Amino acid sequence: MTVGIDNGCNGGVVYLNKNEVRYMTMTKIKDRYISKSKTGNRICSISLYGFLSCLPKGTKVLIEKPIGSRDLNAAKSMSDSFATIRTVCEVLNMEWVQISASTWQKKLWKKGDPKEQAANVFIKKFPDHVDDFKVTALGNKSKNLHDGLVDAMLIADYGRKNKL
Repeated sequence: MTVGIDNGCNGGVVYLNKNEVRYMTMTKIKDRYISKSKTGNRICSISLYGFLSCLPKGTKVLIEKPIGSRDLNAAKSMSDSFATIRTVCEVLNMEWVQISASTWQKKLWKKGDPKEQAANVFIKKFPDHVDDFKVTALGNKSKNLHDGLVDAMLIADYGRKNKL
C-alpha cells in the first residue's frame, strides 16, 4: 500500500494497492498572503487530509522533493506544498519518504522530455487507467492526461516495487 504524491499546486495524489487505485488532483485554494501585491494558490491541507485519512493504516507516502525549479516563486510554492503534505502525513501518523524526481525517473527512461516520457510509460504500464487520468484540476474530462496524476502513479508504483 503506497501513496505517490507529485508535489505542487498542479500535482496529484495516487493510492496504489494490489487491486485498488484511488486518486485526486491536488486541490488549490487562493492564498492572499503569498505576497503583498498579488494573490496566488496553495494546496488545500483539508482536502489532502480528507483523502489520506481514509486510507488503511500502514500506508506509506512518497512525496516528490521540491527541487529543480528555475523560478523562485515556483520553488517557494513547491517548498510550501512539501511542508503542507509532510505536516498532514505527520498529523495522520503516516510514514512518509521524500524522493527526487531524478531517482524514480531514471529507472523508467534514459532521455527525453520528462512529461512526455512519463505519459508514455504510464500508458504502457497502466492502460486501464488512461481514461480515468484524463481530467482537469477541477475533475472535468480532458483530452490530455493530468501530468500530476501520471507522475504520482509512477511514484507510487516505484515505491511499491522498491519496497520504500
